[in-house]
Amino acid sequence: MSQATDAGKSRILTLQIKDPVMKQVIREATDNMAKGQIFYETFFPLRNLATTPVPQDFQYPPPRWKFQNIFVRRQYHHWPFLDVAVPPRVFPGLLLVLQ
Repeated sequence: MSQATDAGKSRILTLQIKDPVMKQVIREATDNMAKGQIFYETFFPLRNLATTPVPQDFQYPPPRWKFQNIFVRRQYHHWPFLDVAVPPRVFPGLLLVLQ
């Protein structure tokens, strides 16, 4: 197996973190380690310790209705009632092209 390289460096441009008020660059990332750290901090922020966790023995209310799968036949039944701009012969939501 070959050694890992920084070949992905050109795929993600240089990341810049700007101050929201001054609009000046605070931090800049050019290598993959720094970019990965910025992505991690952005998409996985620290947990708020002020919130209380859900109790282990919490009793959820019963469901309001019984779950049923939606069948294609039912989707086609509602097709004429949809007020959506879609190309002809394409079902919205599924993007299923009919032949």
